[in-house]
Amino acid sequence: MRSTLIAILAALALSGCGTTPASGPVEARVSASGATEAQALAVTNANRRAAGLPAMRVDPALGRAAQRHARDMVARVGLSHRGSDGSGVMQRIQAEGYGACYAAENIAIGPWNGQEVAEAWLRSAGHRTNAMARLSRDVGIAQLGRAWVMVFASRC
Repeated sequence: MRSTLIAILAALALSGCGTTPASGPVEARVSASGATEAQALAVTNANRRAAGLPAMRVDPALGRAAQRHARDMVARVGLSHRGSDGSGVMQRIQAEGYGACYAAENIAIGPWNGQEVAEAWLRSAGHRTNAMARLSRDVGIAQLGRAWVMVFASRC
């Protein structure tokens, strides 16, 4: 089951989350309900640091965009980078007031904790590209039930 889900995630990877209120080191800012999201961010940032890349900063607008898309996926019971309103990641983050020149998104549906979903994304070529992109400076992540959304972006 897990290998099938990873294969599906790899096939759906697109280049193109996050409930903590301020930018700064991800590991230092955890919302009351966001411990598992912080875990995913910690794993991702540890891999970035190991590759000589800077850690990403949590951005509230990206977190709101990730939450919105996670709610949409749960309501539609589906895994898709396209929102029910036809939006893509760039439209969703711009609607939250984030002026992006670069955006990418990783999504998943599965019974994973934060470490497991981050590790699954990092094993998938497309998802790893998003997480490790030099242009990924800011991040937002949301987990709602079994739905995960991680948004990567940089401002213009």
